[in-house]
Amino acid sequence: MPEQRFWWDSYGPFDPDEDGYPNAGQVVRHYRLLKKWSPAQLGEAMGKTARWVQAMEKDNQVPEAISRRRALAAILGIPPLLLGLAPIERVGRVLETVTAPKHSKIESTTLAQYHETLRLYWELDYSSTAQESLEDIARWIRHLRALLSETDGDQQRQIAEILCRYHQLATWIARDQRDYSTAFAHANRALKLAQGTDNSELIAAAYFRRGRTKLEQGDITGSIADLDAALPHAQHARPQLKGLVLLAAGHAHAHAARGSAEVMQVMTLLDQAGRIVRRGTLEDDESYVKLNAGRYHLDRAGALIAMHRPEDALGELTMADHGIGPDQTRRHAYIDVLRAQAYSQTGDMLVAIATAEATLKVSQALKSAINIARIADIHTTLQQGKFGNSPQVARLGAALAER
Repeated sequence: MPEQRFWWDSYGPFDPDEDGYPNAGQVVRHYRLLKKWSPAQLGEAMGKTARWVQAMEKDNQVPEAISRRRALAAILGIPPLLLGLAPIERVGRVLETVTAPKHSKIESTTLAQYHETLRLYWELDYSSTAQESLEDIARWIRHLRALLSETDGDQQRQIAEILCRYHQLATWIARDQRDYSTAFAHANRALKLAQGTDNSELIAAAYFRRGRTKLEQGDITGSIADLDAALPHAQHARPQLKGLVLLAAGHAHAHAARGSAEVMQVMTLLDQAGRIVRRGTLEDDESYVKLNAGRYHLDRAGALIAMHRPEDALGELTMADHGIGPDQTRRHAYIDVLRAQAYSQTGDMLVAIATAEATLKVSQALKSAINIARIADIHTTLQQGKFGNSPQVARLGAALAER
């Protein structure tokens, strides 16, 4: 929506309210999420309840009192004019921007802000949940799509690359919620944009995220096709992404491995990724994959479980636990899901259930539908086995039914 650009270029994508200012509820939520605060934490800082904060953000019921707005701006680091604490003339008028030139120049500081906001959303997703920010991400996407038609040349390519990365982020968040129609809509747009830029790293990342989404949906053939397509592009990518694409391809092929030749192919892919990790040259990359030794052992464990090698997988998960930082709550929850799967395969029902019950609580707090579904699959497997009539299995089923 190009008519909103009078504050987009400096601050972010917020809908206008009836007075021409940014929607204050959206502004507060955006800056709260960037601070990694829950509604309860902001409520505590403001002397209010979490419900009050949620209503304020959703219904744009930000207090009218200047003192309260100044307090919000100070607590969350919000630029004052976004909360109406500056004359409307300083914000600008919609009418003046509708007639903006067809091909406008975007400042480098603005492009840097788009990247920084994207990074903060990824950090939020790794540490807690970015589900609440999907509406904000959708506004960024609408804004960036509008900019594509207003720029040309190298700047248009840069905007296309940033837009592609926002679509990949939306894919990942929707995948975690098992909203596959939304996930694939974003994944397909991301891939099309990536192919249009001829950026090998971007293409590899787009194929990787669509392939992993297909794997979670149960489309093994489609997942293998996407991840195999990512491999040649990943050869030209930085080590983090290259290693993770190899890992993901090995994991996908593990689900289809039946004979010794197929198992050998899986292990070759995993070992190639391992060599990249052991070199220790994993500089940060723009694809936000966060590959390290812990992530390597985590994905290797997933592949081993898919090939019914639970004892080997448990050893990998111990190393994954030590190698992944405590701030990556979502990955630690996945480690415990895989542990429960591995113990289920070994027949250690009591440990499998205890692990599943513990990680179910964490996954519910994270609102991770994908982990909850994995735990439900573990329950189904146990229910169909020799422990199916046990009270412990029934208890896990009851906990799942309460979600």
